[in-house]
Amino acid sequence: MYLLAHRLPSLLCALLALGLCACGSAEARDAPLARKLHVVQGLGFPESVRHYPDQDVYFVSNMVGAGSVKDGNGYIARILAATLGPVTIVARGGTGGVVLDAPKGMAIQGDTLWVADIDVLRGFHRRTGVPVATLELRPHSSMLLNDIAVGPDGTMRVTDTGIAMTPNGILYHGADKIFAVGPDAPCRCCRAARS
Repeated sequence: MYLLAHRLPSLLCALLALGLCACGSAEARDAPLARKLHVVQGLGFPESVRHYPDQDVYFVSNMVGAGSVKDGNGYIARILAATLGPVTIVARGGTGGVVLDAPKGMAIQGDTLWVADIDVLRGFHRRTGVPVATLELRPHSSMLLNDIAVGPDGTMRVTDTGIAMTPNGILYHGADKIFAVGPDAPCRCCRAARS
């Protein structure tokens, strides 16, 4: 594995967001409003959802507590896409050797469901929920990992918002980053590549 952290230019992100808001087309503005199709009950503070077409299921990460608190209460639910039910628990913190505190974004790579969990990446078998991997990003100053995307070469890009979500509110603690975790090199942090 290799690891590479990049600084996100906050001003560029803000300008991009403003540009996207200002560039809405007339067709988009005239489109019908969203309508409620279904309500899924029984989730505990759902944070992120990932559809997996091969199983035709949605994986839903649930934080339960504050987003930066290591309380072992997090879990991953699976919902059949065709019926939007039932809700089954794939992995729950404190059960069957699973560690999950405040899971957020997810990505699927082969049979592994990767989950961003505060300052580590946790891998679970996508069918059984059995833990298969833990990638520690704490040594690389991770603060609040938020989402994951897998590139065509297998490299995972992981966003870090640089904040702490506490019971007392959101606290800014550090720089926002994107980590690149690749499949073929030893895990290391290339700080020189940060701008």
